[in-house]
Amino acid sequence: MNVWITGTSSGLGKALAESLLNGHSVTGFSRRPATIHHPRYQHVCLDLEQIDQIATTIQTTISTQTEKHNLHPKDRYSIDLLILNAAVLGPVGDLQSTPIADVEATMSVNVWSNKVIIDTLFESEKQGAIKAPSQIIAISSGASKTGSRGWNTYSISKAALNMMIELYAAEEPGRKFISLAPGLAHTPMQDLIATKDDTEFPPAIRLKAARGTPMMPTAEEVANRIIASLQTIFSHQSGSYVDLRNI
Repeated sequence: MNVWITGTSSGLGKALAESLLNGHSVTGFSRRPATIHHPRYQHVCLDLEQIDQIATTIQTTISTQTEKHNLHPKDRYSIDLLILNAAVLGPVGDLQSTPIADVEATMSVNVWSNKVIIDTLFESEKQGAIKAPSQIIAISSGASKTGSRGWNTYSISKAALNMMIELYAAEEPGRKFISLAPGLAHTPMQDLIATKDDTEFPPAIRLKAARGTPMMPTAEEVANRIIASLQTIFSHQSGSYVDLRNI
């Protein structure tokens, strides 16, 4: 199985890649240098903030992978699973105090970069260059549903991501799309949240208390559970929002 994952330099994305490398080939995308070194891992530097560069990078990666696998032109390179994991926390605090430029920046990375990736892959399939993924997971968050004060642009962007995935599912009935909330995991994002003022970001109180307890497992533990649950995850209706904690 060929798997593409965004945000593989740290956190859940790195853990997912390392878990999947036990038997599969992984192409990872990150703005930072590779932190995984494995014969079945291909790292691609991609800064999702530079949204105008995404399509070109994806197309170049397709060409590189096609050449790497020494495929005949009639045998298209196939991507079996796409995991859209990369995201930024964005500003925390009250939305009314957040400049619109900060809202747009978070939306660009957490939502629109994923749209460009999906659209580029689908267009490449139409042109006969690849077989685009039949299974797509977008890493969402419980914050997309709670609307708790302080989540701000992160909550908005993840809610928009859920709807985008639902819309793609309606447009592409031959594929499976899932928005997956992985629950708490000890990642660099949680380390960043731990530095936030509880008065500006009330959810930080609960998140800080969960650190170092079974309520906040490691990224590796969460990644292993996701991989072990893939069949169950994709048994849900395409376009669904799925909370890993309820599986």
